[in-house]
Amino acid sequence: RIKPSQMLIMETELWPNTLHTVARSGIPITVINARLSERSCQRYAKVRPIFDMLAKNLTRVLCQYPDDAQRFIRLGVAKEKIFVTGSIKFDIDIDQTTIQKGQQLRSNLGRNRPVWIAASTHQGEDEQVLAAHAEVLKEHPNALLILVPRHPERFNA
Repeated sequence: RIKPSQMLIMETELWPNTLHTVARSGIPITVINARLSERSCQRYAKVRPIFDMLAKNLTRVLCQYPDDAQRFIRLGVAKEKIFVTGSIKFDIDIDQTTIQKGQQLRSNLGRNRPVWIAASTHQGEDEQVLAAHAEVLKEHPNALLILVPRHPERFNA
């Protein structure tokens, strides 16, 4: 039988039943890289009793920014549970080999060539991106678009 020592949640995937069940089992719950937009905060405020239940089950909330922390506090998460740690997306060390490969790629593409990326696109967004790229090409005829769909099954589409 699996006996987890703690639950780590990335960003804001706060599922009431899951959190309740995990907390009832005595497992600490930490939200890492926590975000909470003003819009989401207002929505949670409308169902405050449900959010109160969520908040009491959280052991720690590691927020990306002070504004996120303040919104969690406004919704009733205890201040002592909240820490501003910044975004973990910026907490990586890039090794020299990767940097060199990136520089080589940039050199291969052309140092002065405009390059833009539309990544993690969903069905229906590609057409909009391609239309935007057509506009970009009017000003920058050598611009390169790198289009990366969100789901692998669309890679060859």
